[in-house]
Amino acid sequence: MFACKEYCTGSDPTSDTVKVNPALLAGGKENVQPQDVARNAHEEQKAKDQEERRRAEEKILQQQKEDERRQVEEQARKRRAEEETKRQAAEREAAEAAERAVQDAAAAAAASAQQEQQRLEEERIAEEKACQEREAAESAKAADELVAREKVQTWCKANGFKEGDMNSCKKSFLRGSKFPLHEAVAKNNEEMVGLMVRLGADKGLKNSKGQTPEDLATQMNKKASGSMDAVIAHLTNSQ
Repeated sequence: MFACKEYCTGSDPTSDTVKVNPALLAGGKENVQPQDVARNAHEEQKAKDQEERRRAEEKILQQQKEDERRQVEEQARKRRAEEETKRQAAEREAAEAAERAVQDAAAAAAASAQQEQQRLEEERIAEEKACQEREAAESAKAADELVAREKVQTWCKANGFKEGDMNSCKKSFLRGSKFPLHEAVAKNNEEMVGLMVRLGADKGLKNSKGQTPEDLATQMNKKASGSMDAVIAHLTNSQ
């Protein structure tokens, strides 16, 4: 800083007498007074300081703007990162939900297929069992029918009917015409009547008196006081 002590003290008329040198006045700027020099230097320094302050302030403002820009960019980056994280999480959740749906559908389809397979297997087993039962019943029926037919044929032959045919007719001079079923009724043979009826003997055939087996059984039952009820039951059976 410029010091002006020696120039700013009180003046002494003896020592401070101003002497004008014409040669110096002719020198122009070289003859500027020290006060002017100091003043100019002070103004220059002041202007320099102001310029430095202005530049410092501009630098501070620029730094603040840069900081604000960086802060805005950082916030935007964080926001984009958060949005990306949320988007990825939503995509993962959607993918997981879709995968669960596919797995659930596959499990349901597998369960349905298993149930259907089990149902078909149960139906097959039931049908096979029913078939076996039908075959067994038919086999038993056939065997029983064979035994019954053999019994009827043997009985018919034993009672004089040709070839053991239960629908054949036997004629005699004294007793007229008879059929095996009439003969079984006349002898009150419940078993044989039942076997013949089951094997399909013709219940509508009439003997020489014009009687059906049922007519004959009814007539005999009146005389036998109900002893022919079982025979009549076979004859009236729809089988």
